[in-house]
Amino acid sequence: MAAGSLSPSDRDVREIVRHLSAWDRALRLQQSVLWLPRGLAAGALMAFALTLAARRWPLMLPADLIRASLLLALAGTLATLAGVWLWRRAPIEKARRFDRVFGLKERMSAALELATGAIPVESSGLARAQAEQALLVASQVQAGRVLRTRADVWA
Repeated sequence: MAAGSLSPSDRDVREIVRHLSAWDRALRLQQSVLWLPRGLAAGALMAFALTLAARRWPLMLPADLIRASLLLALAGTLATLAGVWLWRRAPIEKARRFDRVFGLKERMSAALELATGAIPVESSGLARAQAEQALLVASQVQAGRVLRTRADVWA
């Protein structure tokens, strides 16, 4: 922050967003591990339905049926991973989520809202102090302890 500056600097806001983005990547990795088996199961279920239909009606040759089944399983897996990684999240949504997940008592979201003007700034010194406090707390968060990746299909 620039010396004598009374409002949160762009650097502070960028640093807050950088922390949020790093935590979001860890969350998406955790969600990938959780949703990957579910996507594979959905694709396998579609392949099983195709196999049952091919058993009843002559839809395709066995070799084609195997290829189609593998492609359906792969498609289910890729669709769930695409959903996890391509779902857009606004910085304020990330801030609110990680305030809850890490017990930050709304420090990150308040700092962002003050910096973007979503909350009217009564005191620019207060906004600056909020951004500094958010950065201090964010630097102490150990995201790996809370956002552990685990393969629990039924969680």
